[in-house]
Amino acid sequence: AERLLIEAYGRGNTEVLSDMVTPGFIDHALPDGFPPSIEGTKSFILTLRGAMPDLRYTIEHLFLGGNHLAIRVTGHGTMRGSLLGHAATGKEATWPEIHICSLEQGRLTEHWSVIDWLGMFKQLGLTPGVRSIEI
Repeated sequence: AERLLIEAYGRGNTEVLSDMVTPGFIDHALPDGFPPSIEGTKSFILTLRGAMPDLRYTIEHLFLGGNHLAIRVTGHGTMRGSLLGHAATGKEATWPEIHICSLEQGRLTEHWSVIDWLGMFKQLGLTPGVRSIEI
């Protein structure tokens, strides 16, 4: 999990994924337009890194139980390129993410995530008229 977030997403080294996932790996968390496979994951990582070349993650919590892994992270980056159809804004954002993975013999078989895209997009200036409400 740390290698996935730090090495692959944080540094753009998608080749590490080959050692980390099973051949039938399914990524349920990719945005529309990316196939739910290792190839789709690699493509999304490169897209995200192209939009936020300074992308980095801080691991807040990591839980391992049986054949499942859960990790809570904080992402941070500056939008220098286009992202999911939006032009670069040059603004920074910090957002929370939760990732859950199924494991088989120490390798990832499936991945799900909850990402605060709205909070990220708001900070990047991509959601005019939306404001946060504190509860």
